[in-house]
Amino acid sequence: MEGFAASHPFGVMEEEVYEKVQRMLQVMPPPHLKQGDEGRQRGIKRQSQISSLIDKSNVFGRGSDKEELITLMLVSNESASSSSKDICVIPIVGIGGLGKTTLSQLIYNDKRVEDHFQIRGWVCVSEDFDICRITKAIFESMTKKRCCLNEIDPLQVSLKEVLSCKRFLLVLDDVWNDCDWQRLQAPFSFGAKGSRITTTNLGFPYRL
Repeated sequence: MEGFAASHPFGVMEEEVYEKVQRMLQVMPPPHLKQGDEGRQRGIKRQSQISSLIDKSNVFGRGSDKEELITLMLVSNESASSSSKDICVIPIVGIGGLGKTTLSQLIYNDKRVEDHFQIRGWVCVSEDFDICRITKAIFESMTKKRCCLNEIDPLQVSLKEVLSCKRFLLVLDDVWNDCDWQRLQAPFSFGAKGSRITTTNLGFPYRL
């Protein structure tokens, strides 16, 4: 397996944490849903975005997976070898229909997660990547306010001010491989230590 720090565009994730997530995903069965998670096969564009809201009464069989990932979310990284600007990224990777988004929704809406992070945001990235659209969506999700900016510099400066010195959680749902992460991630390093980014990715882009 390739070293995660070298292959992931956002930041550094402790190798032990990365391996725990991947071991769990290798044995993770699809969730039992009354209304299924809208996965898609590679090459087929998803028709609709999915929000952070979820009806928990429609989801079964995710308890242990959820608890393991929440533990990774809440664990302190004060003793980590990464520098203070590194961002811990937790990727949830797998084929379409595995329940990656459902699992992310359960974690995002858990009361312990809500209390732990000062601000949270949920953004659907999708195949049609536009850095201004994504940055604006992150800003609006974090602040719950409308943003009228359209240029990348004022957008990223505004997002930096929102994240600065705050422990944040950002879920990036439906991430594809050909995205300009190097430019997108610029404001994230201003967040407080302990911030987390969770991504849901189709396929196995990190050669698991």
